[in-house]
Amino acid sequence: YQRRVREAVVSTQSTGGEDGPPGSRGYTGRRGRTGSPGEDGMPGIPGLPGPGGQKGGRGRKGERGDQGPTNVAGSPGRTGRPGPQGDTGDRAPNGEQGQQGATGDRGKSGATGESGGCDCVLEEPRGCNCDTHVYAVHSQTSRLPSCPDGFKTLWQGYSLLGYASGEITSSQDLGRAGSCVESFDVMSMMSCDGTGVCRHGVGSDKSFWLMNSDKEDVPLKPMSNMDQILPYISRCSVCMGTNKAVVKHAVGREQPRCDNGFKQMLTGYTYLMAMAQKAGLGQNLNSMGSCLRSPQSPVLLECLGRGTCSVYVDHVDFWLAQDPTRINPGAWGMGVIYSNMKDIKDDGLTKCSICIKNSSPLEIAQLGNKRRRRRL
Repeated sequence: YQRRVREAVVSTQSTGGEDGPPGSRGYTGRRGRTGSPGEDGMPGIPGLPGPGGQKGGRGRKGERGDQGPTNVAGSPGRTGRPGPQGDTGDRAPNGEQGQQGATGDRGKSGATGESGGCDCVLEEPRGCNCDTHVYAVHSQTSRLPSCPDGFKTLWQGYSLLGYASGEITSSQDLGRAGSCVESFDVMSMMSCDGTGVCRHGVGSDKSFWLMNSDKEDVPLKPMSNMDQILPYISRCSVCMGTNKAVVKHAVGREQPRCDNGFKQMLTGYTYLMAMAQKAGLGQNLNSMGSCLRSPQSPVLLECLGRGTCSVYVDHVDFWLAQDPTRINPGAWGMGVIYSNMKDIKDDGLTKCSICIKNSSPLEIAQLGNKRRRRRL
C-alpha cells in the first residue's frame, strides 16, 4: 500500500499530468485514539418542573425542649375537643309568678259552627231546652234495648237489682243508670272492716240481677259457669236526652194513656218489689224502673259470694194489683188465686205506661247548650 502511494506521488511530480479518476474506496482504517476532552458547552435552558413527590412519612417525636422563661404569658392554646356530657343537675326551684301580660288584640270572629245535637238553630224569640235527663231501660231479654228517639246511648250492659250482705240490702232503682253495669260479675262487692282488712266473696254476700223473661226453664240448680249464667240475665242501656219521662199506673183493665204534650215510650206492668229470704228489693212508683215490659216469675236471679247463681223457691215478687170494679175498697181480690200468666196479665196486674214529654213549638231541644232560655 505504501509503495503504491509513493509511485503515485512520484508520478505526479514528474509528469504533471491531469488528475486521474477517483480511486476505489479504501479499506476502513483502525479506530483512532481517544481525543482529549473538549471545552465546556454553553449552559442549557432550564428544564420543565418534575412531578410532585410522594408525601413523606411522619417524623420521629422530637426531643423535649428547654424550660422556657417563667412569668411570661404564653400564646393561647388550641381549642380542645368537647368533653363528655355531664350528669343531669338538680331541678331548680320554681320561679316567681310573672306579672300579668297586657290584654291582647281581639281575635277574628270564628266560622259558623255546625248545628247542635238536636239539629236546630237558636232563633229569637224561641227558647232552648238545656235540661239533661238520664234513664236506664231494660229489655228483660238477652237483646240490648234501644234508646227512645232523640236520646243518645251512653253505655250498655247487664241489669242489676241490688246487693245484700247478711241483713243489709242495697237496692238499685231500675230507672236509673246505676242499675245498668257494663260488665257482669257474680260478686263484685268487697267488705272492709275497721281494722283495714278487706274480704271479697264472703259466703253471706249476694248480688241480684233482673232475669231474662225469654228463658222458659228456671235455673233451680246452682250454676258456676259464666256461659251458663249470662243467658239468664237481662240486658240494658243507659240513655241521655232533653225530654222528661213520667210513669203512669192504671188501676183498672185499661192501659193508661199519656197526657197532652207527652208521647208513649213504653207499656208494661207495675212492679213493686222482690223478697229473697231477708233481702227486700223495691222500686219507686215514680221511677221508670217500676214499669217492666213483661211480667215474669221469678223476676230476679240470685248470685252468692261463693261464685254460683240460681233461682230459689223462697223468692217472692210483688206487683201492683188492679181493682176492676172499685166497689168494695179493701176487700177486692181477697182469696183470688191466678194459676196462669194470661189471667195474671188480664185480671191481676196493674198496667203502666212510660210517657216522654214532647218538645213545645216554642221550645227547641238543644242537648248540651250552655244557654238556658225557655219560653213555655
